[in-house]
Amino acid sequence: SSPDALRSWWAELRGQVEKAFIAASQEPKITTREMVMDRTQAPLAPLPLPAEFAQQVERMPVPANDRERARMGRKAQPLRVHMNQVFKELMSRDKSVVYVGEDVRHGGYYRVSDDLADMFPARVQDVPPDETSVIGLAMGYSQSGLTPIAEIPYSKYLDCGADMFFEAVITHWCTAGGQKDGLVIRLQGFDKGVFGGNFHTHNMLYLPPGLDVVCYSNGRDYVRGMRHAVHQAKTAGRVVMSVDSTDLLYRRSLFPDGPD
Repeated sequence: SSPDALRSWWAELRGQVEKAFIAASQEPKITTREMVMDRTQAPLAPLPLPAEFAQQVERMPVPANDRERARMGRKAQPLRVHMNQVFKELMSRDKSVVYVGEDVRHGGYYRVSDDLADMFPARVQDVPPDETSVIGLAMGYSQSGLTPIAEIPYSKYLDCGADMFFEAVITHWCTAGGQKDGLVIRLQGFDKGVFGGNFHTHNMLYLPPGLDVVCYSNGRDYVRGMRHAVHQAKTAGRVVMSVDSTDLLYRRSLFPDGPD
């Protein structure tokens, strides 16, 4: 580019920046606790009525291994199976729901995403082992009108995507609700009641304002909770993080002979 073209471009960019600064300086100032809360996170969306929920349910294809489980009767199933089933249900009912993560087309870590790629080949996306890309892709999907579920293998790996994670959580604050990043993040958090060692399950979690954090100990609660999390991400634009217990994934109950 010529010097004149560069000066012209610089003058145009300077004008855009000054205009944006003046507009921002004239916005109403935050002066009350209520205004802080309104800016921090989108309000909860009302739950659909049972009749409305029933109308949304579409008949979903059942993979052969699920038919085999059905023939086994009402045997208690591990938590992992309940998790897998609710993701199939959500993706069958709502074509905006997408699932992204590392190796998720092949079952993901602990086989939570088994069969999803076979049932929804265009809506299950593998990402290289880069948590910044996982969360960034989920943000892009959300801003394009989709409802992403982003799988992070272990809570420690969230460190690698921390900048993008905080971007997603504070976008509502930074834009005064003008831009929402509704998404669900699920990760393995703790093992036998406590957080684990470095590089896998972690001894801490990021809990910034504007983030919903949930954790479930049994399949029934997980299914109900994940339905609610996806509803809030899609309808309200909230960011929800589900922290899953690695120790419970292959257990049928917290107690011997207990319910699943």
